[in-house]
Amino acid sequence: MNSEGYKKTIYLVLAIALILPALVLQTGHASASTTQTLNFNTTVTNTISNKNAEQVYKITLPSAGTVKVNLNSYIEAVILDLTDENGESVWGYSRDIYDGSASTPKQWSDQADLEAGTYYIKISQADDYTGKYDLKVGFNTAGSNEKEPNNGTSQAQPITLNTQKINGFLSLNDDTDCYKFILKQAGTIDVHVDSNIYDASLDLLDESGNDVWGDEDIYGGSSQTPKQWSKSVDLEAGTYYIKISNSGLLNKQKFQI
Repeated sequence: MNSEGYKKTIYLVLAIALILPALVLQTGHASASTTQTLNFNTTVTNTISNKNAEQVYKITLPSAGTVKVNLNSYIEAVILDLTDENGESVWGYSRDIYDGSASTPKQWSDQADLEAGTYYIKISQADDYTGKYDLKVGFNTAGSNEKEPNNGTSQAQPITLNTQKINGFLSLNDDTDCYKFILKQAGTIDVHVDSNIYDASLDLLDESGNDVWGDEDIYGGSSQTPKQWSKSVDLEAGTYYIKISNSGLLNKQKFQI
């Protein structure tokens, strides 16, 4: 490194939560004519019967964040799914919820990290079981300030090194974020990561999309004990990209640049 070079430091804080899908039947949402709008943190009570075997609830996320679905089921078995606007299950599978009864409801909850948009919760009859349920949905914004779409080098969000902080978010339906920076002269890049997820992937690419370093897997992080990771590299002047993506079944990723 010559004396004319200079040093740029990029600070990334990565926080990703892990949610594993249950292995049950995938379903879609019903027609809009049967859909009710559901407000967050409001409990709705409804009944599955042979004549009313399915109800669909529409929720709208104003920003990227975490949706938590809570169900008290007074039914021996019932099916619940969370889908996007195209009817695709965001979990990958619907949930079969068992062992509820009229006297002792089954308390069930699950969550999903999602981008802003419209989603549907479908509750439908399993076999011929009928009964009442209570449904409540909560939402916590990710607080991200990234600019979507930034899913690849062609859509990469420009960033200014050392002066601009980015709070990003990866979700079930957006598992890659890409950022672009420009070095006006040769220098050293330091990348620092605090990861709250067990397994994340970070790449540094050149202007042609070639790896400066390949997939750097960052293992062993958790929300209680973030994994601290760092790496430095000497670069020539030019355009580069930082790509942050899920490794395996990661769902949520928060980071700061």
